[in-house]
Amino acid sequence: MSDDNKDRERARKAAAYKKNRELLLIKAAIYRANNKDKIRESQKAWVLKNKETLKKKHREYHAANKEKKNKQSKLHRLANAEKYEARLAQYREKHREKLRNQAREYYHNNKQKRAAYAAEYRKANKEKIQAYWRSPKGKTVMMNARHRRRSRISKTSTVASSEMLALKRKAKSCYYCGIKTKALTFDHIQPLAKGGAHTLDNLIMACAPCNSRKCAKDPHIFARQVGLLLI
Repeated sequence: MSDDNKDRERARKAAAYKKNRELLLIKAAIYRANNKDKIRESQKAWVLKNKETLKKKHREYHAANKEKKNKQSKLHRLANAEKYEARLAQYREKHREKLRNQAREYYHNNKQKRAAYAAEYRKANKEKIQAYWRSPKGKTVMMNARHRRRSRISKTSTVASSEMLALKRKAKSCYYCGIKTKALTFDHIQPLAKGGAHTLDNLIMACAPCNSRKCAKDPHIFARQVGLLLI
């Protein structure tokens, strides 16, 4: 077919489509409704067949529209913050060991880079960092890091700072004496000094006096001393 004939055929089809557009759209909608599975399978097959081409196009588009895509992603995250947090929490819980291994590997492979970045950040954000470590969240993170270091030898540390914060928010009174106070501290039921694990089921909230009195005592002995056990 010559170029002139192709142009005439293209024009004829365009005119026919324009004339019967509404009817064709209705037919297409009916077909899609009656052939959902068939269309889905056809689309999957097409994507698999053209996987590399699609990847290349996506990379090229993202490279050419980087700022636009970043702005769109940021706006979407802000508009769906709760949904993103829930997904992230679910992903972290499901892939906890994998993420820890990746973090350890990155840490060991980029020590100098991380140290340089941390030094620069601390210098530029001194007041912000001080305010964070004075906040309840900062104090909890610091305490968790300290406990993790103490229990590293026995490899018993499995509790995350977010879990410790949740435990702290939930507790209203001292586990041992029952006094209601906001000034509750973390205590390991089985002391770390005596082989206790830094895990969520070994943590409770206690007032400062009870925590100091218990120190590294056996939990059963201390429970008897404060009247929680009668024998």
